[in-house]
Amino acid sequence: MSDLEGSAVDLDAFHRRHAVVELCIDDWKEGAGMEHCPSGDFSANAAWMCCAVLAHNLIRWSANLGDLVEEETLVVARTLRTRYFSVPGRLVNRSGIPTLRGPTHWPWAASFNNALANLRAVSFAPT
Repeated sequence: MSDLEGSAVDLDAFHRRHAVVELCIDDWKEGAGMEHCPSGDFSANAAWMCCAVLAHNLIRWSANLGDLVEEETLVVARTLRTRYFSVPGRLVNRSGIPTLRGPTHWPWAASFNNALANLRAVSFAPT
């Protein structure tokens, strides 16, 4: 039961946005390693949290800039890590050109190559 006022459509949209936030927090805890802080020491836990935040943001930015997920969809980090980041591959040198060789029958090869091209095309801010 909720004490919020508004139409059923507005309340449904509010609760759906709230569920996305909750999923994002759970993903940060499980996907970036915040379910266990390594120590009882505040400084060690603070350093661990900074690393977890960086990892979470890198996963999210890579997924968004690489166009691996739809705009309004939150895919958990474990899915992205399993499909795209933990792929057994080799970096081979072909005629002086480093080439990434992935598995031959990998179902996400096309979307990975598309994401890699998108990430390579990102223009960075001038220094």
